[in-house]
Amino acid sequence: MKTLYLHIGTPKTGTSAIQIFCKDNQETLKKKIFEVKVIVYLRRQDEFMYSWWNQMVKEGMKKSSLLSWEEMLEKRPVVQLDYYEKLQKIAAIVGKENITVRRFSRNSFVGRMIEADFPDSVGLEFSEEYQVRQQLTNSSLTKNCNEIKRILNHFSGGMESKQTICFGIV
Repeated sequence: MKTLYLHIGTPKTGTSAIQIFCKDNQETLKKKIFEVKVIVYLRRQDEFMYSWWNQMVKEGMKKSSLLSWEEMLEKRPVVQLDYYEKLQKIAAIVGKENITVRRFSRNSFVGRMIEADFPDSVGLEFSEEYQVRQQLTNSSLTKNCNEIKRILNHFSGGMESKQTICFGIV
């Protein structure tokens, strides 16, 4: 039997479209003899909120990129933080036994690397045959740099150069 592994992520990563597609195509997928397994990494909700705010500030050019941490918590946008409810909906489609939940935390990753943890989550051993880019993907700003970037976001024009300057500081 072939296994189809789906990685589902947090908001704005296309996971809703994938889930709807799988639900709408359950019978067709079953005919293809696929067993569907879902892997989801979840951050602690407080760490998720901070990471999301950090991303908004880093991207700039939106009203939300001007908010301080305290203002963001007050005006907190609607975000799905009830992981249990979300997982229940997924379980209704693929079955609870087909969901693997992993903690999104460097200290919890196999080898302290998500690139090593993900193969482990699908039953593969991480080895030298895998390639891992040395550059950080979508790295977070430090707290000080995030505040500098947030202040710079208040000024109009040239946001791209300000982001480059701030990343140069890190």
